[in-house]
Amino acid sequence: PEQTAFKQPIYQRLPDASEVRSRIEKYYTPYHQTLTQLLNEKIMQHGKVYLLDLHSFMGLITDDVCLGNANNTTCQETFLNTIEANLSQQQFQVVKNKVFTGGYITRHYGNQPNVEALQIELRYTNYLTDDQLECASIPTYHGPNFEQAQTRLKAAFELIAEAITKTS
Repeated sequence: PEQTAFKQPIYQRLPDASEVRSRIEKYYTPYHQTLTQLLNEKIMQHGKVYLLDLHSFMGLITDDVCLGNANNTTCQETFLNTIEANLSQQQFQVVKNKVFTGGYITRHYGNQPNVEALQIELRYTNYLTDDQLECASIPTYHGPNFEQAQTRLKAAFELIAEAITKTS
């Protein structure tokens, strides 16, 4: 990408074709080869895998969590509803396919046999305070917001794991 989700340029000087090729060979290709290998191993072991593509966001929408499954094409509705229900139970305001509908990883891998893929976008304000959002340095990720979000997410994902284990 040459710009952020907010249409702001990422680079002061765009990388040339050689630099782009180098980055693809060094980072992109090995990442996707490894992810494909891991998914295939887990499919062989379990018959099916659930791939969660996790992100954070600020702006565009004000909801706490946005679940994206390319408008119901990358995972079954029961899986999507299980995630939604358990996050909602932890007091997260959850929406589905609102702005964030799933990017490349969700769409590419979610269209493969025996893979259910879902993008989960968590709004920064769920775990960072306003002063951390305004700071030019990297947040420390310590404090009551972070710890509370961590506890809520852990509880939700324990219930999600339990639910999908029962249905698989």
